[in-house]
Amino acid sequence: MALFNHDPVFYDLLEAQADAAHRAAQTFAALASDFAQADAYAQALKKIESEADDLTHDLVNKADARFVTPLDKEDMHHLSESLDSITDHLEAAGARVSLYRLTEARPDLPPLAGILVARPKPPARQSASCAT
Repeated sequence: MALFNHDPVFYDLLEAQADAAHRAAQTFAALASDFAQADAYAQALKKIESEADDLTHDLVNKADARFVTPLDKEDMHHLSESLDSITDHLEAAGARVSLYRLTEARPDLPPLAGILVARPKPPARQSASCAT
């Protein structure tokens, strides 16, 4: 085992978290346009949020178990927690739509939700250049 191991697992976990946040944004945007299916979208958001939480825990545990990491541990923790917060907030918003049995969105909600989805999705393995 090399002292300065360039294990890509941290980059893979961060990319998976970014993907989960993007999937949550897509699901929330779909919910914003179709409140009739709010319960189904809320369940989908809950599943994505649970996956994102697992990824956050995996990254934190792996970082804490390593002496040397490819990025500063505190920076990885902060980035991971920030990505997880996106998913957490989208899940909470979807859950409230379902809980309160809202029947229609405010006119400004679908365009705002669309902004979350419209962000450029990074190409696969974009962070791989950081790993080398």
